[in-house]
Amino acid sequence: MTGSNARGHGWLLVAFVVASVNACGSSDASKGGARGAGGNAGSPGAGGALASGGGAGESGESGGSPSSGGAGASSGGASSDGGAGAPASGGESSDAGAGGHRSVDGGDAATDSGDAVPGETTCRTLPALTGAVCTATPGTSGGLLVTGTVLGPDGILRGGEVLSDARGIITCVGCDCRSKDPDASVVTCPNGVVSPGLINTHDHVQFSQNPPHVDTGERYEQRQDFRLGLRQHTQISYSGNATADQIHWAELRFVLGGATSTVGQGTALGLLRNLDKTDQEGLAQTPVVYDTFPLDDGNGPELSTGCGYGPNERTAASLDPLDAFEGHVAEGIDDTSRNEFTCLAGADASHDLLGPKTAFIHGAALLPDDYRKMAESGTKLVWSPRSNLALYGDTARVTVAAREGVLLALGSDWLPTGSMNLLRELRCADDLNRTYLGRFFSDRDLWKMVTVNAAVVTATDDVLGALAPHHLADLAVFDARVHPDYRAVVAANPADVTLVVRAGKVLHGDLALVTALSPDGCDEMDVCGSKKAACLDSEIGKTLAELAIAAPGLYELFSCGDPPDEPTCVPARSDATRGAVYDGAVTPTDSDGDGVPDDQDSCPNVFDPPRPLDQGAPADADADGIGDACDPCPLDASASCTAPDPLDVDRDGVPSPGDDCPAVANAGQEDADGDGKGDACDACPARENPGNLPCPATVYEVKSGVTPTGSAVWLSNLAVTGRLPSGYFAEALPGDAGYQGSDYSGVFVFQPGNTVAVGDRIEVTSGVVASYFGEIQLSPSTTRVVSPGAVSSVDPVIVLPADVATGGNRATALEGVLVAVENVTVTDANPPLGAGDVAPSHEFVASGVRVNDFLYLATPFPTVGAAFSRITGVLHHRNGDSKIEPRSAADLVP
Repeated sequence: MTGSNARGHGWLLVAFVVASVNACGSSDASKGGARGAGGNAGSPGAGGALASGGGAGESGESGGSPSSGGAGASSGGASSDGGAGAPASGGESSDAGAGGHRSVDGGDAATDSGDAVPGETTCRTLPALTGAVCTATPGTSGGLLVTGTVLGPDGILRGGEVLSDARGIITCVGCDCRSKDPDASVVTCPNGVVSPGLINTHDHVQFSQNPPHVDTGERYEQRQDFRLGLRQHTQISYSGNATADQIHWAELRFVLGGATSTVGQGTALGLLRNLDKTDQEGLAQTPVVYDTFPLDDGNGPELSTGCGYGPNERTAASLDPLDAFEGHVAEGIDDTSRNEFTCLAGADASHDLLGPKTAFIHGAALLPDDYRKMAESGTKLVWSPRSNLALYGDTARVTVAAREGVLLALGSDWLPTGSMNLLRELRCADDLNRTYLGRFFSDRDLWKMVTVNAAVVTATDDVLGALAPHHLADLAVFDARVHPDYRAVVAANPADVTLVVRAGKVLHGDLALVTALSPDGCDEMDVCGSKKAACLDSEIGKTLAELAIAAPGLYELFSCGDPPDEPTCVPARSDATRGAVYDGAVTPTDSDGDGVPDDQDSCPNVFDPPRPLDQGAPADADADGIGDACDPCPLDASASCTAPDPLDVDRDGVPSPGDDCPAVANAGQEDADGDGKGDACDACPARENPGNLPCPATVYEVKSGVTPTGSAVWLSNLAVTGRLPSGYFAEALPGDAGYQGSDYSGVFVFQPGNTVAVGDRIEVTSGVVASYFGEIQLSPSTTRVVSPGAVSSVDPVIVLPADVATGGNRATALEGVLVAVENVTVTDANPPLGAGDVAPSHEFVASGVRVNDFLYLATPFPTVGAAFSRITGVLHHRNGDSKIEPRSAADLVP
C-alpha cells in the first residue's frame, strides 16, 4: 500500500478539506434494469477539433489506413436531437426505456447494457441568458461555484450546483451549495451542461508530430501487419519521440475538447493529468502501467496457437504492486490477434493478466466467452473505434462485451489512424452506434465511457470521473442550446466547449469566463467564430504564439467541420482474399452495412460481418440462430442470463462512484471520520483525509519520528522562515493551534520551483517524510500558500552555540527551526570540509557552531576575531554538520 489509500493510489497534492460536505447523491444507479434505446436519433453534425495542432501517436501500433470517408456513418437515421429543450424527465429519451431485454435485431427496444435509468431533480430554473452559455462573477475565497444542468453520478440536477474549495476539491454537489461559500467565484450556465472533465484512456502522445495516415484502402488483419509489413501487407511509416512542445500542442488539442486527464504514454508537465506518468498535475496516484506489448512481441512473431512470444512477457505477479494496468491485446480480426488474449487469459497461469486491475485496449478479435471471462474477472475494455475501423475495417464486438458485463471506456489511440481528441472519438462511437449498432448505447452510456468508466479503468474513480464531494473539481461545461443533457457532450463541437477546469484552475473556455476567473494572462483565440481563451503560460511557461513557433507545422488544434484527412469511421473491407467484403453502405436490403443481406443476416440491424477468426460464418456462439452481436444472451440459447455490474469493481454491491472504497469490498460503507473514504481503505480512519489526500500529521510527529520515513503527510498552518529555489524552511509558531514548543517545530521542505516567500502562511498539501543524510525533511512536496505575507516576523529561539553545534544536545530537536546565538566570535574562517562539502565552503565557525551560506553568503566574509552580538538563522543539518543558515545581512548583527 502506498500513500493514504489501500488501493495504492498515492495521494492528492491538494489540501485537506476540513469543512463538512453535502452530497446530493453519491451512488451511481447503474445496477440492473435495462434502458430504452430509442430517442435522440440522428447523426450528429460535423464537428471535431483542430486548427494548428500536433498529432497523437501510437507506439508500436501506429499508422492505419484512414478511409476517405471522414467521420462518418452518414446513412444513419434522421436527426431528432436538434431541439434545444430538455426532456421532461429521466434524461435524454434514449435513457427512458424500462426493463426487459433488447430485441434481437438491435432495433429501438430497451437496451440491456446493465445501466438503470438515472434520476432527475429540478433545483431551480435559471434566468434566461441571451448570446452566451454562462456568465461569471469573480469571488474572493478561492472557491468556485458552477451552476447549470449538472450531470451528476445519480443523474441530472437541473439548475444544480457544484462547489469546490480553494484547493480544487469538490465540497458540495446539490441544490444549495452557495451558502457554504458565499465568497466563491460563481459561474452560472442557464444554457450549459456541467460534466466531469473527460478522461482519455488510450493515446500515444509521443507520436504527436505525425499527421493522419493517407488512406489507400488497404485493411489489415493484425497490428503487426501494418507495423512490420508482414503477410504481404504494406508497412505504415511513423515516427516517435515528440518534443515537449509537440506534446504540449497535442495536449492543448485535447483540453480544447474538454479533456483534463489522459493515459498517453508520453508526457510533458502542464495541461493534462498524465495518469500513466508522475506528471499528474496535482494527483500523485501510482501511475497506470501502460504496455503496448505485454507479450514482448514488438518485433513479432504472429502466432495463431501457442504462447512462445518474447522472453519478457508480462507476468501476473508484475501486477501485484499496481493499481491499474492497460495492455494492448487482440488488436486485429484474425486468429493471431485472438491468440494474444488466449495467452494472457489463463493459458499460462503465470501470465494470466485478467483481473480488476486490468484493462485490455482494443480487444477486437474476441468472442463472447472471452468477454465473459473479462467481465467475471473484472477486466475492462478500452475501445478505440476510429483507429480500428481505419486499420481493420472492423472493431470490437462492444454490444457483446456490454451485455456480458464488461466495463467500456473510450480512447483516441493516436493521430495517424485515430481521433484528434475525445470529442471526435465520441463522434465516431456515436455514428457507429446509431448507424451500425442499432443504437444499443444511450448518450449516457457513451458519456460514461469518457468519465466515470474511464476513471474506473485508471483506478482514479475515488477522485476523478464524477461530480461528487471529495472528488477533484475537474470539470467541463458544454453548450446545451442545441443538444441537451448527455447529448451536449456526445455531439459537442469545439465551439461548444465553454469552460475546462482542472482542480478549480481554469485551462480553457469562453473569453468572458476566462477573463473573469483567471487573473493570470491567457491567450485569446477564435474557435469557429466563438471567442475563447487558453491559459498556457501558467501551465507550460509559453504563450500560444510561442508554442506555435516552438512546435511548427503540426496538425491543427481544432476544426470547425470534419477535420481534414481524418481517418474514417465507416467500416469497409475490399479484399475478398482476406475475409468478408463490405463498404459500410446501409441499403434497403442490408440494414447494417456489413455486406450480409438482411434475409441471410442473423443480426440484420447490428453490424457483424464474419471476421477471419470466425472462419467465414456469422458469429453465433450458442447456435440459437441469433448472431452474437444482437443476442441478448450470446452464450445461453435460453435467452435468460445476468451479467455483473461493471461499475462494482470490488463486487460488494455498491458501484462506483458511490463506493467509498472502490477496490476494497465494504458493503457497509463504514467511514468513521466522515471523509468520504471508507475505513476499509483509509490509511488513517480516525483522521479526515478525503479523496487521495495523505494522512494529516503535525510537524512534531514528522520531526520526532512518530511518523516514519516513507509516509505521505499533509501539514497545515506553518510559517515560512527561509527560502531558496529548491525548497524552504517552515515552522509552527507560538500561539498557533497545536503548538507544542520549539523542539521539533521546524522542517525543511524540498520543492524545486517553489514560489513561497518568507512570512507566508502555508500548508504542505503533500510531502513524503525522508531522511536526507541524517536530517528529516519532506521530499517531494507540494505547497499551497494560505495567507501570503501573513507573518511579519518570527522570533528566533535563543540558544547557546554548544547546544546547536554538531552533536549538541538540542541540535536534532531544533533542525529546521529559526535560532539565534548571541555574543559570539569567529574562531575559524575556513573550517575543514565535511563529507560532501566542496571548497571553498563559504562557512565560518562562531564560538564553536558553524555558519553556512545555504541561504545567504555573508558579505563581506568575516575573518577570525570578528565579533557578532547576534547571528540568526535556520538550523540545518548538512554534509555531516549542524549549521546555522542566515537568510540575509540583517541576520548577522555585529
